[in-house]
Amino acid sequence: PQAANAPRPTTSTQPTTTDGTPDNWDPSPRDYAVLTGQNLDGTALDHNSIKDDKGKPLPKGGCTAESLARLSVTGGTAPHQQLGDLVAKGMDDSLDRVEHDSRLAPLKQNWVQCMKDAGHPVPSWSEPPKASSELTKDGSDLSVDHQLAAMTCARKDNIPALQYSLDTEYQKSWIGRNKNDLESLHSDFQQEMTKATKVVKR
Repeated sequence: PQAANAPRPTTSTQPTTTDGTPDNWDPSPRDYAVLTGQNLDGTALDHNSIKDDKGKPLPKGGCTAESLARLSVTGGTAPHQQLGDLVAKGMDDSLDRVEHDSRLAPLKQNWVQCMKDAGHPVPSWSEPPKASSELTKDGSDLSVDHQLAAMTCARKDNIPALQYSLDTEYQKSWIGRNKNDLESLHSDFQQEMTKATKVVKR
C-alpha cells in the first residue's frame, strides 16, 4: 500500500493490517511521519523537517513509499496495489450491475410487499440497510423480528441465490474483459515478490 493508505495509529485492538503492521500499533508522531510521510492527523508533512543521520531529508511518502519504489518493477505504483485496486473496481462494478439488474426488479417488489404483510413495512428495497441499522442499535426484539422477516421474505423468492448467480455472471464477464491487464499485473507482481525475496535474504 502507498503511504496515503498506511494504517492509522490506534490504541484499540483491530484486525491485523494488510501490510503486516501490528493491529495495536500506537506510534509516536515522528515514527508515523518517518513511515508514512504524514502527520498523525493525515496532513502533509514538511519533508525537510526530518532528516537521517547523513542529513538527507525524508523522502516523499516516507519509508513506505521509498521501499515500494525500490521494489517496483514498473517504476510506478506497486503492482500488488494496482492489482488490488483493479480487482476492487471489478467487484464494485459487479455489485452495481447486480443491484440494477432487471431480473431482480419483480422480486424486490415482492420482498417489499412481503415485509409489509409481515408487519415490517419498508419504503423500498434500498431502504432496509438504513432501517435495519437503526433498529438494531438497542438489540430489541423488534430488531430481531425485523431481521428475521427480511431474511424470510428474501428466501421466499430465493433472492440470495439469484444475486449470487448474477454476481458470478458479471464477475466472469469482467474478468474476461480485463484478462490482459490482470495477467500483466500478476506477472509484475510475481517479479516484485521475487525482488522482495532477494532483498530480505541479503
